[in-house]
Amino acid sequence: MTSTNTLPPAGVMRRFGALFYDALIVIAIEM
Repeated sequence: MTSTNTLPPAGVMRRFGALFYDALIVIAIEM
């Protein structure tokens, strides 16, 4: 959150968050 005037759309943010969350779950399961 460095520049507030160049934030991506909500859809992109949601998709990126979902991918990050899925990766976090996969890493937790792998451990």
